[in-house]
Amino acid sequence: MVMEAMKEEALATIESGQPRERILLSVRELVEFLGRNGDIDDRSQGRDSLAAMQAGSRLHRRLQKQGTSAYHPEVPLRISIDMGEYDLEISGRADGIIYEQDERGEISEESLPVIDEIKGMYQDVLVFEGPLSVHLAQAKVYAWIFAKEHGLSAIRVQMTYANLDTEQIRRFQEDFGLEDLGRWFDEQIKAYRPWADFRFHWKQLRNESIRALDFPYAYRPGQKKLVSDVYRSIHRGKTLFIQAPTGAGKTLSVLFPAIKAMGEKEADRIFYLTAKSVTRSVAKDSIHLLTDGGYRGKTTEIVARDKMCLLQERSCNPEDCPYARGHFDRINAALYDCLTSRDLFDRNFIMEYAKQSQVCPFELCLDLASFSDNIFCDYNYVFDPNASLTRFFGEGRREENLLLVDEAHNLVDRARQMYSETLFWEDFHTLRRFFKGKNPKLMRAAGKCSRFFSDRTRDLEDYRILDNIDSFVLALMNVVSCISVYLEEGPRLDEHEQILEIYFRIRYFLTVADWLDQRYRIVLEELGKNAALHLDCMDPSQLLGRRIELARSCIFFSATLLPIRYYKDLLSADRQPYAVYADSVFKEEQHGLVIASDVSSRYQLRNPATYRRYADYIRRISHARQGNYMVFFPSYRFMEEVYGEFLLPGQEDCEVLVQEREMSEEDRESFLGQLQKKRRSTLLAFCVIGGIFSEGIDLPGDSLIGAVIVGMPLPQVNRQTRILKDYFDSRSSFDEDTEGLPKGIRLRERKEGFAYAYLYPGMNKVLQAAGRVIRTEWDRGIIALLDDRFLRGDYQDCFPREWKHYQRVSIGTVESQVGKFWDQTDVSDQRKRPREEGEQKEKD
Repeated sequence: MVMEAMKEEALATIESGQPRERILLSVRELVEFLGRNGDIDDRSQGRDSLAAMQAGSRLHRRLQKQGTSAYHPEVPLRISIDMGEYDLEISGRADGIIYEQDERGEISEESLPVIDEIKGMYQDVLVFEGPLSVHLAQAKVYAWIFAKEHGLSAIRVQMTYANLDTEQIRRFQEDFGLEDLGRWFDEQIKAYRPWADFRFHWKQLRNESIRALDFPYAYRPGQKKLVSDVYRSIHRGKTLFIQAPTGAGKTLSVLFPAIKAMGEKEADRIFYLTAKSVTRSVAKDSIHLLTDGGYRGKTTEIVARDKMCLLQERSCNPEDCPYARGHFDRINAALYDCLTSRDLFDRNFIMEYAKQSQVCPFELCLDLASFSDNIFCDYNYVFDPNASLTRFFGEGRREENLLLVDEAHNLVDRARQMYSETLFWEDFHTLRRFFKGKNPKLMRAAGKCSRFFSDRTRDLEDYRILDNIDSFVLALMNVVSCISVYLEEGPRLDEHEQILEIYFRIRYFLTVADWLDQRYRIVLEELGKNAALHLDCMDPSQLLGRRIELARSCIFFSATLLPIRYYKDLLSADRQPYAVYADSVFKEEQHGLVIASDVSSRYQLRNPATYRRYADYIRRISHARQGNYMVFFPSYRFMEEVYGEFLLPGQEDCEVLVQEREMSEEDRESFLGQLQKKRRSTLLAFCVIGGIFSEGIDLPGDSLIGAVIVGMPLPQVNRQTRILKDYFDSRSSFDEDTEGLPKGIRLRERKEGFAYAYLYPGMNKVLQAAGRVIRTEWDRGIIALLDDRFLRGDYQDCFPREWKHYQRVSIGTVESQVGKFWDQTDVSDQRKRPREEGEQKEKD
């Protein structure tokens, strides 16, 4: 029934005279989708790592260079098949094609042209008795496309298997006539036809629904311009940075134009990327809202593999997991049933359906995403090379993808973590201990790595920055080679899981080592009897840029993307990305902002007198108006000191909640639940800034009427921040562009190390915490910044526009100034509540 309805919609679209639709498919997608069968088995997972792929690429290039002049490497091939209502376009790139040309430039058949498909692996290729069926199928598709294009009567397929360690080669050859190859290819297309038909009919139905889709609300002030800015950026294929204050409706303002662009064939899928799963809830609500308005889009939420596993402890092999056993024999039927029965695939549905269908929920999730229009997932699935969904970002797929990066201020630190890696001296002691007497070659290789540490740490104090680690990288390659042999040939040791953990870290370390350039620092750190070698990414912009290039457009947005030039610098390789500052829909008088001039959390001033003064400030601010307040501290230690001073005899007129160092999900919900209860006394929630309660929570109305920021939460001075500061100080930065200035004029150089390493990350925590107060246009509240540094110009450069009306206060004036704000609020506004419940649905 669903498919019939979709076909009717599609036929109506075709008859309207619109351009003929194309369904794009890679050769590899075709053969892997049709050829999959049997079990999921991760016990040979080492062969599929990112480092193995990179090693395979290097070996590919070496083998290709060894060919004669008749060897043509990396040949793009494409074929378009008339499917009646649409064209199925299949494309790929053959590793190599061997052929001679005659004097007219045509392919000579005197010696049979050869399609060479190269596969690199860590297995012993000499024991292979024939090519794997899926590999042969890939080569046969290339052979058919090439033979048909050049009118050949026959062609040869050569499968070249190469061991990535030993570089041993095993080749298999088979000749095919054009007629037989054509019949085989037609069978593949016939088998894929139901899936291609589904893609075509669904896309027609989706696009028709998008064309009729309207924005679900009357636009808020400035929201229509924001929607236009996003659409324009997508249309032009640009990167856009959006600073959008809370309440600007940024989620819907980004999703709606992205979906509209998809309906205009500007893209084929949207990735909505977040740092935390809780952030996705608003976006998912927006999708529901648009669906209520007529939008038809397949939406899949990707959740981490471990969180989707149906077992007590994940073990992805047919011996331990009934869902892995025979998964590929059942998955296509389960997938088709899902796709033709519903549009929204969240974690709960996928896990329940996978259990019923006896398939792996995570793999079902990924397959559903392949057919989806909207994909909600963590940053990792696009930006982290270890976790990225390569199926979506192959050659020629750029125009299909849109990236919407929510809470983009989180990506700077996340990206640095993604593109950095650390190995420890102890790792190699551990390997030598595990393999003692069992693997002499591995013992020697690990010993060389261990000596690298011992030779360089004799006089080491704290840490040292190294220029290069070429010799260490070579030694690591030998270690990887030896462990790879162990993984393939066994027998397994009792310490197998620990060996795997070290193995994968070494592999990723080698991957990061390939990226080393001036944006990295190589750091050797002394750790008592241990030592660490860090490859620390300072500036992730170039590596992020490579991922962003795999999409048509990327939209970064957040309520705290300030200063925006900092984020443009570190998140985008595009030197001229677009940037917009959305206007706040909230009135200036909705919040009061006070800055203390006579207190500071500087380390040298941290003493009992300072803690008492902070306790007094908190007391006076909360006395001005009964209600719920969140008080944010730079650390647990600082919070505990002030809390001790706050609980003086005679101060029992308010209740205090204190964030614990370790809190379960249930504890967190209980903590927030206390703020949502109606009460007749003041409640103070003491929290650590930058933690679980300072971002991503929504407490509108009376749930929260104030945020007190105790001190300036600058990051700790440690190895990482010192190196980061030095790195950015070493970069040349000037106050303005020199282009067009008279020759010889030199502008003032600006050191940015302190701002990039300390100020901007610290101020982002402040902005996030303060943003908890005003969540709707009916909220009123006070924001108190208790540190005299907030009065400095460089700190105020990070303030949003809405903070220009702050009041400077002291311990003697703060209570009266806060009271004055509440008095003015009471006169000007009786805090009217929305008459219709639906008006509060779009929270941001």
